[in-house]
Amino acid sequence: MRSTHEPQHLEETAKTAKMCEKCVSLLESGADISAVVRARRVPLLRTESQFTEYGVAASKERHWARQDGILAKYNTRETTRKVVCSFPDHTAHFDGVVVRTLCGSIVSIGHVCASRWIEKYEHVRAFMLREDAMARRLDALRSQPNELSTDLQDLSRRAKRLHELRAQFQRLVSELAEEMTRRQTAATGPNTAVEFKERVFDPATGQHKTDFRIEHLTGLEWWDPQASPERIERSALQAQKLVEAVRQAGMAGELDDEGSVARLYSQLQDVHSLRKDAETWVSSRERFFSAPNVKRVVKATDAHRIAAAGKRFRFYHQGRVCFLGLDGFDRE
Repeated sequence: MRSTHEPQHLEETAKTAKMCEKCVSLLESGADISAVVRARRVPLLRTESQFTEYGVAASKERHWARQDGILAKYNTRETTRKVVCSFPDHTAHFDGVVVRTLCGSIVSIGHVCASRWIEKYEHVRAFMLREDAMARRLDALRSQPNELSTDLQDLSRRAKRLHELRAQFQRLVSELAEEMTRRQTAATGPNTAVEFKERVFDPATGQHKTDFRIEHLTGLEWWDPQASPERIERSALQAQKLVEAVRQAGMAGELDDEGSVARLYSQLQDVHSLRKDAETWVSSRERFFSAPNVKRVVKATDAHRIAAAGKRFRFYHQGRVCFLGLDGFDRE
């Protein structure tokens, strides 16, 4: 049966480039050359050296092909070198296919050329794009869940440590902790300003004098007495469940099913989102505890060398007796 999809541009193109007589003869004959929708997967070639096993050769003529003549697809972007088309104009492409034409020739042509010289190529192109997407998802499912699980477990440990620091900070420096909470929840908005006393050298008198300066508490907006690392622990458990789900799917052969891969990939994206939120949660609170004034208190708190002195707290820092209170910071 004659093909119902003869290229309308065939005669126009033949005026500028010679068309393969065998392909034309088959197109004009009564032979059954109807397009066959390809349902099988084809190999992906990434380097030109892989083309040799197919016997790809340049051609002085243009050819016509069917969908089921596609032997392989190629993508050489990783090698940053385009593949020269087998057809006479020798256009170079990063992406394309290796195809057996109606006359039996094996040629390589880019997707642009393929859309003109392979019957109903847009259908098979859509199939290959879905196939490529599935391959990328499979690569992600095989490589990323374990890494995400490890990251979230580490973030969970850091979150627990931050939770312990906050509890210790609030227990041993409760008045300061309450003041920081008040600053955060004030009706006028967070107030991060803290005034410090420090001794500075005065060149005019040649002596040191006490001066004041204002600094701002880094991360005060994240000071939350009710903060808990439990949700990060739940995220870590969800990542571990995904690792196990991918393993089970692989054993059951479900990673060949597009629906199963899409479902697992959606779960992977959810875990990515959880990991991002956990990183924000932890890093924000670490910034709070790394603020210079708070860091001094935390260090002293860890050493259990802090004592109340009225509304100020006395401890040792760098070999000197230090005071920290709501009204500032000073040394003896």
